[in-house]
Amino acid sequence: MKKIALVLIASFCAIASFSQIGKGNWEVGGSGHMTWSTQDFDGDKYHYNNFAISPRIGKFICEGFVLGLNLEFVSERYHINDDDPYKYNSFNTGLFARYYIGRNGQKHNIFAEGSFDFGG
Repeated sequence: MKKIALVLIASFCAIASFSQIGKGNWEVGGSGHMTWSTQDFDGDKYHYNNFAISPRIGKFICEGFVLGLNLEFVSERYHINDDDPYKYNSFNTGLFARYYIGRNGQKHNIFAEGSFDFGG
């Protein structure tokens, strides 16, 4: 499992190091996380699970400037001792704009980004 994770991380780093910021190119990315925890607090056992995935895609409308779409799905569940669990799922969507300050073809670029997300 550790080898698979290492290969995936190395692949993403290699892909990102050759990205282009010219007009007409696409930017695809995202993030995700999972959390499981159990805690004892004053004799009560608190159980918490969380899963989130956030893909995004955008298109460069001119050199260094991309407009795109954010999506996010979040699922949470927690309970204390043997009580009924509380479950929460949400789906969010939004728009983002990103401007790369460097020139096209550079290995590293600084960027500024703004976004507007809504959902619940």
